[in-house]
Amino acid sequence: MKIISIQTTTCTLRNLQEKDAASFATLANNPDIVQNLRDYFPYPYTMQHAIDFIRMELARPMPMNLAIEVNGEAVGAIGISPLSDVYRYGADFGYWLGKPYWGKGIMTSAAKAMVNYVFQNFPLTRLQGSVFDFNVGSMKVLQHAGFQLECIARDAVFKNGRQYDEHRFALLKKDWIKMQS
Repeated sequence: MKIISIQTTTCTLRNLQEKDAASFATLANNPDIVQNLRDYFPYPYTMQHAIDFIRMELARPMPMNLAIEVNGEAVGAIGISPLSDVYRYGADFGYWLGKPYWGKGIMTSAAKAMVNYVFQNFPLTRLQGSVFDFNVGSMKVLQHAGFQLECIARDAVFKNGRQYDEHRFALLKKDWIKMQS
């Protein structure tokens, strides 16, 4: 596996490591985090969930998900899920961050760094991120990373017994290249 270490002003993005499992199991096992994520992110989030996720990622030749490290501890993760079929040059862009680290600019700098890493290392032309309508903080993260709101899909999400609108954001590689110059 390729070794990745990307330093930002607030954190380091790096390869996931098995030692991250304990921190992930503690920080991700929080209903305030899970409410903002798709249902495939388990809750309660156990040590076994963390181990399985990390091992899956370690088996890849090129990391698609990176740990967000602050002061030597993995406090979240950020990554892509490539799409398929006619969408094969796109990927879903997603992330989570332990609640004690919210509101400190960590995710914004991590998102910008991850976008750079993805567009420099993968043959993708589009990244897309979906945010539930109540998660204004995540919308701001995507906007600060250069994503643009493409649409609001009304009542597209069913989470915790309620329907929510989904805000869909995207960043095209050609727009990212313009932002670099």
